[in-house]
Amino acid sequence: MPNPDDNAPVDPSQGKSDVPDPEVVDGPDEHARVQSPKELMEQFFAGFTMQSFGPVPNQLVEKLQPEHITKIIDNYDAHNQREYETAKGNRRALLLVLSGAAVFMLLISVLFVLTNRDALLQTVLGLVVGLIGGFGAGYGLPRLLQHRDD
Repeated sequence: MPNPDDNAPVDPSQGKSDVPDPEVVDGPDEHARVQSPKELMEQFFAGFTMQSFGPVPNQLVEKLQPEHITKIIDNYDAHNQREYETAKGNRRALLLVLSGAAVFMLLISVLFVLTNRDALLQTVLGLVVGLIGGFGAGYGLPRLLQHRDD
């Protein structure tokens, strides 16, 4: 009596191990070839010789002409000039605001002195001094700490 398993399809992977045979190549590979130890040593030392010349220079630097360098310097000078003008404008604006506040406080003080309200003047001046101190601390303290860290 025949075995019922004899009619079953045969699995080609049966009986084969999962380890590939080094002699068997799955397909043609033109690039794969065994190198001799001499060739391997030459490739190994060729990598060191290429590195001994240093890093590859930037290609843009090689293409720089004197006109390019002049343009870079001109652009840098223009940028610095714009920053200077901006800082100058900021200083002027701050000076105008502080001068306006000082003139306003002077007028208020004169008004209180002329109307004989010395007690109210003393209270208002105390508040103004506290306000100026708070503004100075809030404005100047971060700058002081930044300069101290530098």
